[in-house]
Amino acid sequence: MAPFFSVKNRLSQAFLTTIESRSAGESVQSEILGHNASVTAVAQAIPPVVAGYLAAQIVAQAPIYVASLFIVLSGVIFWLFFKRNY
Repeated sequence: MAPFFSVKNRLSQAFLTTIESRSAGESVQSEILGHNASVTAVAQAIPPVVAGYLAAQIVAQAPIYVASLFIVLSGVIFWLFFKRNY
């Protein structure tokens, strides 16, 4: 099951990088891709630290509950604010 998730994750990152690259003009393309790499690195570093703190200080299942809450909130925000163009 783990290889499926890693392939899916890498494909989505490649697609997003391609979209960002094509959306940016040639003069700022490298700057945009650099910012993308920096944000991605921070996004992959912070959650394990927070999850470790929650598991150690509250209860071992706390990271699962917090992650579930964020997923539900993200879905609700998307549902409320996403407007179709057609």
